[in-house]
Formats: sequence, C-alpha cells, structure tokens
Amino acid sequence: VVTQAIVLLLAFVLVARFARSLHVAVAFAALMPIVFLVPNRIFSPQFLVLFLAAWAVAGSLLARSRGDQLLFASTALAATFANVLVYPTQSPYWFRYSALLFLFALAASAWVVARGVTDRRLAAPTRTP
Repeated sequence: VVTQAIVLLLAFVLVARFARSLHVAVAFAALMPIVFLVPNRIFSPQFLVLFLAAWAVAGSLLARSRGDQLLFASTALAATFANVLVYPTQSPYWFRYSALLFLFALAASAWVVARGVTDRRLAAPTRTP
C-alpha cells in the first residue's frame, strides 16, 4: 500500500509538472489506474482489460504517426498476450510470461510518459504582455 501511494504521488507530480495541454493531461490521467494496479501485491488477469483501455485512450491522444500507433499498439497487445499465457493457459513457464507481461506493461506506460513529456505540438500558446 505504501508503494502504491508513493508511485501515485509521483504520478501526480508528473502530471502537474509536464501536462502542458489537455491532451497530455488526459493521457497521463488515463495511466493512473495502471500506476495504482501494477505495484499491487495481488494482480488479476482482468486488470489487463482496464490497462488496454487506458493505453488506447493515451495512445490515441499522443501518437504522432501511424508508425507510433503500430509500435504502441504492438507493445500493449504483447502485454495482453503475455497475460493470456499466464492465465488461463496455466503454462509451466508462467513466471517467465508474467515477467514479460510486466516488461511490456511498463514499456507501454513509459511510452505514454515519454510522448507526453516531449510533446510540443499540443502545447498551449503563451501570452506576451
């Protein structure tokens, strides 16, 4: 619980610091359930349904090209596929697939953060006196 609180607090700081436009703020807000659930001690396969929906919202707001969309969607779908190999298939290699699930989940979330932090085309215009 303490880890989740710290990670959520850091995520809120990220939003406050780097969300220069509504698009970036909404994309970062979409990540909040993921930030809360990934470090949870009890992880459920159903969480990936929520993750995929959150990534779809964030990716649709921050993807700059079709290549971006393909790369991001492939990463998110790889996390979902690894989740299927953990449960319900109950593979003897579930631990490896679980590690891949978290690797791809973190990669997809990191992509959203990187795009949001570096996104300049959506920045609000500044006023000059």
